[in-house]
Amino acid sequence: MLPTDLALHAHYGDSSAGSGRYTCPGRVFVGRVPELGTLAAALAAARLDGWVATLPEGLETPVGEDGVSLSGGERRRLAVARALLAPGPVVILDEPTSGLDAGLADEVIEGVLRAAADRSVLVITHRASEAAHCDAALALEAGRVVSAQG
Repeated sequence: MLPTDLALHAHYGDSSAGSGRYTCPGRVFVGRVPELGTLAAALAAARLDGWVATLPEGLETPVGEDGVSLSGGERRRLAVARALLAPGPVVILDEPTSGLDAGLADEVIEGVLRAAADRSVLVITHRASEAAHCDAALALEAGRVVSAQG
């Protein structure tokens, strides 16, 4: 696959992504409105289902312009849910668990890999522990591969 082709078949979930143009967790979809079950599965994979259950208006709870009332971890996990909801055979996640405690980070990565079992997932991370969940891992130093597993 050529790099230009990859852009047509991949969805990128940026760790710095705010909540984007939506103003509540129920609007994490990209382009098309998913079925409620599909949305619930993506939120569960990103370990946001318990959090959504605590919101006063559930999925319709306002979170402010660009998710101003969300924590950094909530924003990252919403970006993960968006990436899972986007169509295409490749999901690219950049630092999806940055700022999360190790236990929650592992749960999110495990949830993503289960939810995207029929897709390719590229996880860019500084957490070596996340490599244990992946089929293959590359370690880079100064832009060069210094080790490969899998």
